[in-house]
Amino acid sequence: MASYYDPAAISAFYAQQQSLAEAAAQRQAEILLQQYERSVAAQKEARAQQEAAALAGYNSLLDAAKARYDNALAQRQQSYDKAVGDVNGASERAMQQAYLSSELQKRNIGQQLAALGRSGGASETTLLNMANSYGNARGTIDQNRTSQLGALASDLAAGKASDLDTYNNAKAGYDYDYQNKLADLANTSQEKLLGYSNTYANGLAQLEQSKAQQLAQLQSAQNDALMQAQAAQAASMGSGGSARAGSGGGGSYTAGITKSQQSQPKVSGGVGIAGAALAAAGANAALQAQQQITNGGGAESASSAMPLNRPTVTSQKVPNTTSASKGVTRWTAKQ
Repeated sequence: MASYYDPAAISAFYAQQQSLAEAAAQRQAEILLQQYERSVAAQKEARAQQEAAALAGYNSLLDAAKARYDNALAQRQQSYDKAVGDVNGASERAMQQAYLSSELQKRNIGQQLAALGRSGGASETTLLNMANSYGNARGTIDQNRTSQLGALASDLAAGKASDLDTYNNAKAGYDYDYQNKLADLANTSQEKLLGYSNTYANGLAQLEQSKAQQLAQLQSAQNDALMQAQAAQAASMGSGGSARAGSGGGGSYTAGITKSQQSQPKVSGGVGIAGAALAAAGANAALQAQQQITNGGGAESASSAMPLNRPTVTSQKVPNTTSASKGVTRWTAKQ
């Protein structure tokens, strides 16, 4: 009796389906990885740009504060220099005035003594008193100048110290704000990167779960197909012996094969119609799945391209031209 049962063809068909599912899952995993890497790169670039902008703002504030500080120092120095000049000018004029007053006193005393009929000029005591008065005037003028210049220098130093404190306080505030800005940017970036990582991990887990389900379904379908084929073969073997043809009860067994079956190529060294149908169905399913994967369907496209094609077993009565009809088992792949 001729047998069309070929477990190798059935296994090869489902192995091909499993390979398609695994290839689709691998492609989808590569897409997930590419998306994750693009998101991470974009986030890092965005953070770098934000940090550069924060640094530029910080430097701009520092430059403005330094400019204000330098301007304040320049104004204070200018005011100090003018005040010192005024004090020195006033002191010089006071010195000149004291000298002129002293000389006028000397001349007036000589004239006064001459008018009184006294000769020989003023006495040494009088001249000494006049010199002492002139010296005291110069000392007072010089003391006042020194006191004023000291006050101006003290004011200048205090003003410069105040300007420096103002600048340092502003700089400290800018430093604090800048560091806080960097910390906020770092925290935000880490949160986004963590979200990308979780999304990628969850996507891989879902992809693995979906692939496992598909492979389990394919394995179940393969087992069912093998059981059906075995059952069909057992039924065919129990239906009768060899077919006989000719007169007087003589003849030989003839397998009933249709024209369409004769045109199918044999599989696995002449397995027959069932093996050829299985191979054709597997090739067709592989082509459809590959086309959908190429079009970007991913794991879902592969799933839709693999409707768990199960080879089915049918039994057909084929009339023999020379003998009574015998049951011949016929295998086809249901698309």
